[in-house]
Amino acid sequence: MNYKTITKVFFTILFVIFIALMFANKTGYYKTKSYNNVVLTNEQIMEFEKDILEGKEIDVKKYTKDMDVDYTNGLSNALYTISLKLERVVDKTIQYIFKGANNLVAD
Repeated sequence: MNYKTITKVFFTILFVIFIALMFANKTGYYKTKSYNNVVLTNEQIMEFEKDILEGKEIDVKKYTKDMDVDYTNGLSNALYTISLKLERVVDKTIQYIFKGANNLVAD
């Protein structure tokens, strides 16, 4: 591949990403997603106020959404394990090199 081909591919990919984001914005995807979060929050507020009026015991966990999402999967776990093993190998290699350099300097 020459420079012009790589440049064309790069800018074509950027253009496609731009069109996709523009389409998502124009169709209201982000606005709808944020509105759904507000609706859930309003519903939780109404439930909270109702429980206060009824004298029920109040627990914060009941009214808050769990925003922690676990994105790990088999591939990410495998790559993490590989990176840990690679880190150990690199660490031992660097220690070996510096021990050798130390022995040369000490002599």
